[in-house]
Amino acid sequence: MSAKRKIHLLAYLLLYMLVIGCRKNGTRYYPDKETPGLSIFSNTGNNVLSCAVNGQAWQTVTRATSGLIGRTSYELYVTRHRTGSLLDTLSFSWRGSYTSNQLIQGDDITLFLPIAKNFRLSDLQAWQGRRLVIDSSNGYFSANIAGTPSVNAKGRGVIYFNTIRFDSSAQQGITGKISGTMEAGLNAVKISTGRFDHAILPDQVRNY
Repeated sequence: MSAKRKIHLLAYLLLYMLVIGCRKNGTRYYPDKETPGLSIFSNTGNNVLSCAVNGQAWQTVTRATSGLIGRTSYELYVTRHRTGSLLDTLSFSWRGSYTSNQLIQGDDITLFLPIAKNFRLSDLQAWQGRRLVIDSSNGYFSANIAGTPSVNAKGRGVIYFNTIRFDSSAQQGITGKISGTMEAGLNAVKISTGRFDHAILPDQVRNY
C-alpha cells in the first residue's frame, strides 16, 4: 500500500471515530428487583422512563451522543404548542419501545397540558410534590405504541411530580429536572407503574 493511500485510510478512520466511534451513554438504568423489567424510582437525573404497557415492560430510548461531533438522541422532549385560541398546550413526549423489542423504537407516550399564554416553564415548580389527576378537562395522555390501536386516543390518568423545575437563566438555554410517577388508560392501552427521572438540557425544550 502506498504512503498516500495509507494517509487517506488513516484520515478516514479518524473521521469515523469522530463522528461515530465515541458513543456517550447518558442514561443510567438500575433494575427494580420488585418489578422485573422496570427501573427503580429515582430523582437523580438517570434520564429514563420505564413502565408497563398492557403488562409488558416499556422503556425510553437511551440518551446517547455518537462521536465527538455527533448529535444527541434524547428520550424526552418538552414542547410548547402555540395556538390561536385562548390557551396554548405544553407536551411531555417520551420516546421508547417495549424492552423485548428495542430494535423498533418508534413508540411514544405523551402528556398534553393546557397552559396560559403567559405561562413560563418556571411556573411548573408549583406542581412539585403534587399529584395531578388528568381527566381530559385539564389535559390528556396520548400514545403511539406498536401493535396497539392507540393512535389519536385521548386518555385519562394520574401523574405525580416528585421533582419539577426549570431554569431559563443559563446562558446556553433552558435547563431543568423532572422526576415522578404516572399511570394512564387509553382505550386498549393501559400504562401502569410508570416512573421517570430526567435532567433536561436546552435541546430538549422546544418553542420557548
